[in-house]
Amino acid sequence: MSNEATFKPHMRQRPGESVEQWRDRLAHSCYRCGWYEPHTAVLDTHEQTCDGAPQKGQRS
Repeated sequence: MSNEATFKPHMRQRPGESVEQWRDRLAHSCYRCGWYEPHTAVLDTHEQTCDGAPQKGQRS
């Protein structure tokens, strides 16, 4: 497992979350703000314009 100390808080593995669930959540979450989006095309668009501020709506 990677050193979680280098991750932003929303990127850290949660208690009770399996490695598979954690990786899936990270793959579908904005690396800047933690916004969760199951559709990668929508997530890509979000990440291109994200300023890193917490977004209203679905968080990972």
